[in-house]
Amino acid sequence: MFDSLFADGELEQFLLNSNKNTKWDNTPFKNYHNLTTKSKGTFGELFVKKFLSLKGHQVVKRKNSGHDCIV
Repeated sequence: MFDSLFADGELEQFLLNSNKNTKWDNTPFKNYHNLTTKSKGTFGELFVKKFLSLKGHQVVKRKNSGHDCIV
């Protein structure tokens, strides 16, 4: 029965098309969609810290668990 679900190729094609991330292919974010949810959060935190530092803001470690960093 399970094999018959994939017999016409529609589900397999959907999976193949879902893995194509052409919007981001030629950007530094091309592999972002492959990250786990937790890794996406970690990446976002690093991204914002670097961005703010490059804009001249001082980014320091947090003092408690209520936030990720102090700007």
